[in-house]
Amino acid sequence: MENYEILSHLTKKEWKKSWGNQVVEDTKENLRNYHSKTCFYGHFVNKDDFILYYHKEFEGNSLNTYFHGKVEKCPEGCRVTGSFKKKRTANIFLIFAAILTGLTTMVMVYNRNFQLMAAPAALFVIVLLCYFVVPKSSRERLMEQLKAISFADIPRSKGGAREEEDYSTLNSITRIKTAEIEKKMPEKTKGKELKDNDN
Repeated sequence: MENYEILSHLTKKEWKKSWGNQVVEDTKENLRNYHSKTCFYGHFVNKDDFILYYHKEFEGNSLNTYFHGKVEKCPEGCRVTGSFKKKRTANIFLIFAAILTGLTTMVMVYNRNFQLMAAPAALFVIVLLCYFVVPKSSRERLMEQLKAISFADIPRSKGGAREEEDYSTLNSITRIKTAEIEKKMPEKTKGKELKDNDN
């Protein structure tokens, strides 16, 4: 399997944020809700590894081409690497179909039924091509989506944003405490004035 690589200026955290903006997580609920829409499905297997694939409206995803990738930190930002594969169930189906059509072809050859051999032999070749060859259109479509994710314009938060938030919280607490103190002060002053009058 040929490995592909994309270098992104985004940090790993920003890349995942861009992913979340452009990829639909393939949960059962989303698969049902987005079945009538064209989109990109995917999910993270762990904190680094992910799977991405294309969904066309009203079509299944069993024989789709999947990109099995990994996103890692690097000096430039992050690095995305991976390769194209088919779903495991699709591979099992294609292997079974290849064995079945291959055996049928061999039986036909053994019995010298060369005319009947053409159909299973042709199917055998088609199945092998489906197993080993990744359609160029599928590969390009997924690579374009990965580039869109990797080179998206993600606004970066300023370094002082957190400090400003902390100062804002601190000022709010200070104002509350000051208000409480000011509220109590007149009561103390009034009590002192009454005491002076009694004297």
